[in-house]
Amino acid sequence: MTWNYRVYKSILDDGSAWYVMHEAYYDKHISEPMWCTVRAVPVEGESVADLSKALGQMIEALDKDVLEYDKESGTSKRVKMYQSMSDNNNGE
Repeated sequence: MTWNYRVYKSILDDGSAWYVMHEAYYDKHISEPMWCTVRAVPVEGESVADLSKALGQMIEALDKDVLEYDKESGTSKRVKMYQSMSDNNNGE
């Protein structure tokens, strides 16, 4: 099993969107995440170098599809038509 950071979109009770970073986990034979952390992940580590590495990996996640957690099935699903955050001028 492998993992990486991915951006997830949540829809709040008022209908607005909220974006957070989660760890996404993959089976080695499946390119889509099988599951993700329940809560957004903080940037933390045992050293400044650890923080730098984590932030770099999170920045890489901004160039991947935005995902949404499907509460009914407990799995991830794609929610954006564009391939990365940089493809969308308004950041939504």
